[in-house]
Order: sequence, then structure tokens, then C-alpha cells
Amino acid sequence: STNDLLARLIAVLASVVLALAGWNYWALVGGAIALPLVTCIGAWTVCRWVPGPPRRDARTIPMIAFAMNTYGRFIASYLTWNLDNLLVGWRFGPAPLGFYKKAYDLFVMPVNQLSSPLTAVAVSSLSRLAGDPVQYRRYYLRALSILAFVGMGLATVLTLIGRDVILLLLGPRWTESGRIFTFFAPAIGVMLLYYTNNWIHLSIGRADRCFRWGVVDITVAASFFLAGLRWGPVGMAIAWVTSLWVLTIPGLSYAGRPVGLRIASVIEATWKYIVAGAVAGVAAAAVRETPNVAAALASIGVAGRIAIVSLLVGALYLSAVILLHRGCAPIRQVAAILRDMLPLPRLPRSVVASSNQPSAISIQQ
Repeated sequence: STNDLLARLIAVLASVVLALAGWNYWALVGGAIALPLVTCIGAWTVCRWVPGPPRRDARTIPMIAFAMNTYGRFIASYLTWNLDNLLVGWRFGPAPLGFYKKAYDLFVMPVNQLSSPLTAVAVSSLSRLAGDPVQYRRYYLRALSILAFVGMGLATVLTLIGRDVILLLLGPRWTESGRIFTFFAPAIGVMLLYYTNNWIHLSIGRADRCFRWGVVDITVAASFFLAGLRWGPVGMAIAWVTSLWVLTIPGLSYAGRPVGLRIASVIEATWKYIVAGAVAGVAAAAVRETPNVAAALASIGVAGRIAIVSLLVGALYLSAVILLHRGCAPIRQVAAILRDMLPLPRLPRSVVASSNQPSAISIQQ
């Protein structure tokens, strides 16, 4: 939203100003404080509703229960996302933790950058369709298909260029982070798909089911983390990847049960992208490792290798997607979303009022 973008801009400017004023690392603290403060002020300014004094009302009990269950899920997710760091630091010390953390940060970056805006749009749109299960399932599956298209492509590209990305951004002293990241990267796409279970739970008002699945999530993830700890940071990365692949199908099946979402429909909407990513990744890796190509790539800079390998993987992935779908429909869907995101002239109010279907992700078949 505009408020979020403005708050982030002001927080960054606050950090820069404080740093120039000589506040050193406290400049980062100032920016971290400024972000929620400006967001809160902006929200109160934009939203004209002012709460009145509290009073007893039986209708608030479901709202409080919804909030508590949602908060419980957030706590469970927070523990899941930080338990691995705690275990690596405890068992192996600060240096391996530093390498692991940098690889992990790159691993979760696509989810962090995409999840907040997509969740806000998807939960709002799905909530409006909660009374129409057919349209609800159609919208969700189309959104899941587009996420699979983007996520599996990202996973394939980053698996092959991850080492060079970390080398370019952090330098040669962080090559171990690049090695760890190659074990993380194959799960980027499935992570994007897995966390859409929250969309379903929240949009149909079943935060209680969301919280219960959060308990399952942390239990399974913690079990894999403990099993992988003996193999060091690489073992922890493999544990993360394995837990995500193991949890995705049961998680989406459990979330979709109240709306009649069949797991066969989920697989049908996503399997072609998974296969396309695997085929493109194997083919690109084979081409990259041929002696002549490997020698040519070694002779150019890191940025050049990233660009060439990315183009190769992208071309192979898109070709595989087109072949498996027997057409360019997925590419047209993403292009339509990008068009929706571009600034357009404001429509007359009568036209806006006549549109009552979600537009960010097409639900037409």
C-alpha cells in the first residue's frame, strides 16, 4: 500500500540521516523504530474510524478468538523460522551460523518480498468469494498456478546461480554461504506454494485450524532440524527443504477441506511447473558443466556468468512450460497481472462499481 511504501521510505531516510549524523549502528535502530511508528501514524491518518470506549458485547468473543488463534499461528511460524538458527549457533558456533544465516536470508527473500503483498490481495479476494465455493476454488487454483510458475522458475535459476550471487554481493570470503544456499534453493518454489495454506484458513475465518496446523508445522520442522543437525549447516538446509516438501501436500489438503478443495486439483495446477523446473535445471546444469562452456564461463566475470546462466535457464524453463501446457497461457496470465499492476487512468465511479470480481489474478478458465 501507499502507506507501507511511504513508511519504508521514511525509515530508510531516517537511518541515512542518523548515520550521517554519526549515530553509527544506532542509525539502524532508529530506522527500525521509525518503520512501525510511521506506519501506525499513517494508518490512523488514512483510516477515519476511531474506536470508542470498551464495553461488554458477546459479538466480540469470536473476534478475540480469531485474533488469538492468528497470533498463535504467527508465534508458531516465528519459532519455526528461527529454531534452525538457534540450533546451528548452539551446536557449531558463530562462524558457521554466519555462513548459514546469509544463505538462509537469500533463501527466504523471495517469500518475504512476495508474501506480504500477495497475502493482502489474496485473502481479501478469497474472503469475498467464501460464499461461492466453486469460484473460491477456481480463484485459488489460478493463483496457485501463477505462484508455481514464478516460484519454480526462481528456484531453478537461483539453484544454479546462487553461489555466484553470494560471491557478487558478499565477496569470496562467503563462498561457504553459496555452497549452503545451493541446498536451500530447490525449495523456494514449494515454500511459496506451502504458505498459501494461510490464505485459505484466514479467508474463510478458520484461524483455529490455522493455529492447529501451525503446531503441526513446528513439530514436523523441528523433528527434521534435529535429524539434520549432525550434518552441520548443510544438513540443516536439507532438513528445511525436506520438511517443506513433506508438509506441502498435507498442509494444503487440510486447509482446503472446508471449501472442498481436492488435493488432486492442487497437483494438477502445479505439477507441470515442477517438472519444467526440474528439466530446465538438469539441462542447464549439463550444458554449464561441459568443458568448453565451463571454460568460457570461468573466463568471464561473476556478473556475466549470472546473466548468461540466468538467460539459459529462463529460456529452457519457458520452453518446457510452453511444451507441457501446449501453449503460452501461463505466460499470458502473468503478463495480464503485470498489466493490472501498472498505473492506469482512474476509471469513472460507475465503471468501478460495476466490477465485483477480483482482478489481480484472473479466475476465468
